[in-house]
Amino acid sequence: MKRLIVASGPMIRELLGDFMMAVCILAPILMGIAFRFFIPVLESVLCSYFQQTQIIEPYYAVFDLMLAVMTPVMFCFAGVLVILEELDSGVAKYYFITPLEKKGYLVSRIGLPVLGAFFYTIVLLILFSLKKTEITSILGYSVSGSFMAIMISMFVVSYAKNKMEGMALVKLSGLLILGIPVVFLWIVPCNICLRCCQATGWQKSVYPEKTGILYHA
Repeated sequence: MKRLIVASGPMIRELLGDFMMAVCILAPILMGIAFRFFIPVLESVLCSYFQQTQIIEPYYAVFDLMLAVMTPVMFCFAGVLVILEELDSGVAKYYFITPLEKKGYLVSRIGLPVLGAFFYTIVLLILFSLKKTEITSILGYSVSGSFMAIMISMFVVSYAKNKMEGMALVKLSGLLILGIPVVFLWIVPCNICLRCCQATGWQKSVYPEKTGILYHA
């Protein structure tokens, strides 16, 4: 563990030197503030305008998940850029032949940032969660976001040949994050359609056995 902490020292100094760490820390906070205070106001305005009881509220969990994913991704993004820069300069090869080896090098550049982002995400979700989420759900969100950040980081490191390609792949990997709202956009409309069908009697005509008609025959 001591080797990992010592090996992560140059990365931390480099990030602090080019303002990257400050961005990684502040960006999730700004995102959480926007979600926590702007989205409920937008919900009130939309409900008042369209005369509805709720419009965005069924999708509040989407914003919590986005915050849980983007926080570790931002932390790992900084570590990935350091890895690519060290690969370009040849410094990473010297780490590979030390007792740290390649596995320890990746842990110091990706694993430790993810670990820090895990606890940071828990604090952010407690402060800025839109839903009254239990601590078990918050832990689940944080774990899921950490695993996704590791997956994206390893994808970028495996295929990027330089820092510019790495930044492009990080932006491309944002398509994976778009899978979060897709699930809600599919499930919620299906539930609405189901309730409409039940209200119009469509379910009774298609499944008469559920209405008790067959049992009275």
